Amino acid sequence: MTALPGGPEGTSSRDVFDGYLLGKRSLEEELPDLQKWWDRGIAAGIKKNNWGQENWAR
Repeated sequence: MTALPGGPEGTSSRDVFDGYLLGKRSLEEELPDLQKWWDRGIAAGIKKNNWGQENWAR
């Protein structure tokens, strides 16, 4: 199974992708927001799993 990166736990994929998929935003407008959501999701996963001391997580 392949999944798209999303935001932190509790964020629906609709929150992340609807603007572009519904034609309300251009791809150029959407990409910075996608990066923000993905960064937040990564940070939340690192914190939740106590990976903060791992070299790759810094």
